Amino acid sequence: MNAISPLRADDAEGVRHVLAIYQQAIEPSEQKPAARLAAHIADPRYLTVVSRDAAGAVSGFALMAFLAGDRFWLLEYIAIRQDQRAHGAGAALFNAAADAARRRAPGALCVLEVDQPHAPKTAGNDPVRRLKFYRNLGCRKIGGLSYLLPLDHAGAPPPMQLLIHGRADETALAHEDVSDIVRALYTEVYAQAGDDPRIAAMLAPNAGRAFALEPL
Repeated sequence: MNAISPLRADDAEGVRHVLAIYQQAIEPSEQKPAARLAAHIADPRYLTVVSRDAAGAVSGFALMAFLAGDRFWLLEYIAIRQDQRAHGAGAALFNAAADAARRRAPGALCVLEVDQPHAPKTAGNDPVRRLKFYRNLGCRKIGGLSYLLPLDHAGAPPPMQLLIHGRADETALAHEDVSDIVRALYTEVYAQAGDDPRIAAMLAPNAGRAFALEPL
């Protein structure tokens, strides 16, 4: 089992390994510029945990953003080095990241941005396989919300959806909570305006009603 621990911003080699895994494993249209990702690692609003192989090299990472006064946290990116995939490495890293987030912000809701199942499959992005991974971890989707990822660094992102992890006893999220989540993502993670018209467009189909939490 690989060791998992927080990544220090002054660990230059560790940051370099994270950036290499990021650029290899994440769909290009869903990536931010490398310099921005490195800045997130040093930002106190973020937390990065890494797994390390037997030689001590970074074999995977999870980057989390804490939003809206720690009401929510976004598992923004999670990726495993190609030679370390399978055998439970991704699930172990996800669970370690969730544990670290719970210690930092008890009671905060975990949110994930994930491709819809019909999004195009590419060499580095298999939406169906990814959704199966999150389903096995107990994630559910916010039903009725077609999420627009506000990135254009490397072309238009594929169709997206928002997932949550935890709160197994709840079957829906209030419209206000989903509105707050989307607005926090846009303003705090992607530096977009709080009145960005895409926010209203995403929320309009539910017209004030609660959003059901649905199985993947």
